[in-house]
Amino acid sequence: MRRVVDHYVADNSTVNVCAPDITKAFDCVDHSALLQSPMDRNLPRNFIGVLLDWLLKSFVCVRWGGILFFWYCITAGIRQGGILSPVLFAIYMDTLIKRLRSSGFGCKVVDKYYGCLVYADDILLLYYTANAMRVMLEICDEFAFIID
Repeated sequence: MRRVVDHYVADNSTVNVCAPDITKAFDCVDHSALLQSPMDRNLPRNFIGVLLDWLLKSFVCVRWGGILFFWYCITAGIRQGGILSPVLFAIYMDTLIKRLRSSGFGCKVVDKYYGCLVYADDILLLYYTANAMRVMLEICDEFAFIID
């Protein structure tokens, strides 16, 4: 991010940064939508099968006073702090990044798109006009609605 800002400042331009709060996004990731992106990329079926198996075997229970209550299968979400979680979430968010890139809005440096930077549940939108911010946030809102 620093290099992008430095690039624009050196050209006497400004860069604005918006950091939408998606901290609850890990809790809401739809497993079927999560698996759709690797399938669209023609990743090996074995890999997708392992992911599906891992997701189907994710259970939680409530422990209160040392007593374990009902076990529940997790049907949505990704474990925060899991080794694969940032990678899986990045795969999930790739659709949004592609939409933002194809919109033509956001910062670019030497024809490389830096308008949306994502890691784990942090997302930064970098833009140089108020109109770009409006359009980029509308794209994010539409994406959030579509993926529930």
